[in-house]
Amino acid sequence: MSEFRLKKILVLFVVIVSIGVAIWATARKKVELDRSRHLNEKLIELTKVNSVISNELKTTRNDLSAISEDLHETKIEVSSVKKLEDTVKISLVEEELKNELLEKELQNTKEVHQFMSNEVNQLKNINISLGQELTKLKEKESALLEQLAEIEKKDESLNLLGEQIEELPEQKQVRIVENSKQEKRNFSW
Repeated sequence: MSEFRLKKILVLFVVIVSIGVAIWATARKKVELDRSRHLNEKLIELTKVNSVISNELKTTRNDLSAISEDLHETKIEVSSVKKLEDTVKISLVEEELKNELLEKELQNTKEVHQFMSNEVNQLKNINISLGQELTKLKEKESALLEQLAEIEKKDESLNLLGEQIEELPEQKQVRIVENSKQEKRNFSW
């Protein structure tokens, strides 16, 4: 009788350890899935920011073009003003000031354009690396999902084994011992 109890305790111990390992593995897979979802959300946010920066860059380019046209028009006005006598001097000074302001604005716009171009390039690089990371995470996620499915199958087998152990009559003892040996071979991972 004590040998039977010892076997029963051994089988229960194996079942409990297997269930514990299955629960631990399932929790670990869920953490990995949550991390993958978090990275997906960050990628979406960066994509939105990238779109906003691209739109601002287009607006800046349009402003730069308008400022260049204004600068060209200002130079034409300066040359026509030189032909007038008394008003030429006053108008010339005003136009030169305008010209300087426009050139400063143009320079500032060029600097902003250069900065935005650098930012866009950095965002493109980040976007590429995030895309690669996302691909890796998706592959990892699919592998984790497959492992999770296998663990769930093993968990169902363990539950069935536990139910069989609970309803053990004396005549089914031999069959359960054989089933537990088969389960041990199946779970030796």
